[in-house]
Amino acid sequence: MWFDSDVQGHVNHTAYNPETMRVLKAVDGQLRFVTADIANLPANQSYILLSGTRQCGITEYTVMTDEEFILNAVDGIMAEDAIVDVYTPDGLMLRSGVARSDVSSFLPSGIYILRSGASVEKIRVF
Repeated sequence: MWFDSDVQGHVNHTAYNPETMRVLKAVDGQLRFVTADIANLPANQSYILLSGTRQCGITEYTVMTDEEFILNAVDGIMAEDAIVDVYTPDGLMLRSGVARSDVSSFLPSGIYILRSGASVEKIRVF
């Protein structure tokens, strides 16, 4: 396939919005999605798009392997019948006052934080 980057009107970048986007960079030997000081993302630049209130002032997301996730897990195990509040990893409350045993029935796949009183547990829903 041939590509002509000199064609009039051809745009080979994405406009960058620091309020809703984070770009992939190596920081202190770790891959992270961070804010950047650029106007446009070059072609093939990895980025994530944040939605709505999920930003919560967070400017950096660290990329973790499954092993790192397990090693950095929040300590705590709570009873299946505990009443919990459910949060996203960035602190947005999704539900309040639900039974621990019902949590995976209404959540899409992902990582969540459960809180019941002083106990906190990180879970992974498949």
